[in-house]
Amino acid sequence: MADSTDARQLKQQEQRYAICAALAEPQQRQQFTQKLRKLHQQNNPSIAADEQEKLVAQKIEPFERSYREYSSQSKQKLFDKICLNENLQTNENFKGLQVSELPESLQNKIHIIATCALISNSYGLKQQAQKLTAANTLIIIAGGMNGKNQALQQLAGIHQEVTNELKTLDKTQLKNKFTTSCNQVKKMQNTQ
Repeated sequence: MADSTDARQLKQQEQRYAICAALAEPQQRQQFTQKLRKLHQQNNPSIAADEQEKLVAQKIEPFERSYREYSSQSKQKLFDKICLNENLQTNENFKGLQVSELPESLQNKIHIIATCALISNSYGLKQQAQKLTAANTLIIIAGGMNGKNQALQQLAGIHQEVTNELKTLDKTQLKNKFTTSCNQVKKMQNTQ
């Protein structure tokens, strides 16, 4: 049991260094890349140095892609929260970024999924609504580095906003909104 806990902590530490390297300014980036390299070498001493370099770069690259659209303020805020505290402990209540601090494309995606989920629920499509809400929760957790409770709290606010928008629509408009938003969700699913 201790081995799996150690392995999980090690993986989390590697991931944190990769995230920090992706978010950091060039000088700090070097520092976190070095920490990641060192950690990787300790855990995989049999792997050649040039192979280690490739593996470290491969760990950082997906996070660089993920954060490409983030504003410099959002990147800095995440960096400050995640990277400046060496003994950082994230839990269910950890507060990363608010949805409003995420890139506009991600905010739009969350809003579209919430719209499809809420209308699906009102049409009695409970399972679809639950799956979409779970997906949205994961987007808010991963996109903003939030704990689960923080993500659910933010999602509740978004659901309230969407519900207020939907209340202004008549039945035909609501049906059109359902079709449009759920078709957009299907397109999102197909492009992943």
